[in-house]
Amino acid sequence: MREAGAWSNMVVFQLNYFAAYYAVAARLKSYRAAEDAVVQHPELWRNQFITDMRHLKRYLDSEGVPLLVVLAPDADEISPAESAWTAVLVGKVQPNLAVLRMLQDAIRRSGVPWIDLTDDFSASLRSSRSEPLFETGDPHFAQRARDLTANAVVNEIERMKPWKH
Repeated sequence: MREAGAWSNMVVFQLNYFAAYYAVAARLKSYRAAEDAVVQHPELWRNQFITDMRHLKRYLDSEGVPLLVVLAPDADEISPAESAWTAVLVGKVQPNLAVLRMLQDAIRRSGVPWIDLTDDFSASLRSSRSEPLFETGDPHFAQRARDLTANAVVNEIERMKPWKH
C-alpha cells in the first residue's frame, strides 16, 4: 500500500448492459443472436464477467490502485421517451430491465466497489424539471446524465477515501 498522501491514481470503470451483449456477440459471432441469448443463456457471459472483474480488482489492488465500477443504465432501460434512437435502430420501445438486473447481480457477486446510476437517472426523469438524459441522435449521455454521473462518482470517491489507504 502507498503512504498517506502518495495516492494519485484510481480506475473508474463505467459500463452498461452492452458489456454483456458484446461478450455474447463475440462468442456467437452475431449481435442479433446475442439479443435473446444474453437473457436466455446468462452462462454465456455472467461467470466470465464476474471472474474478469475479480481479476481486475486483484491486479489493481496489487498495484495500489483503487477501483470503482459505475453501472450506467442505457436509454432503453430507463424510459421509452429516452430511447427513441433504440426504437428506430433495434425496434425496442419498452424499457428492458432483465439484462440490467443480471448485470447488477454479476457486479454485486464480483465483490468490486460499485455504484449504480439507475435510481439517480430514474429520479431525474420523474423530476418536474426533467431534462433529457441521452442525446436524441445517438445513445450517448446528454449534459444532465453527465452531471448526475460526475456527482455520483465524486460522492462515492469521497466516501471511499482512497487517499487514506
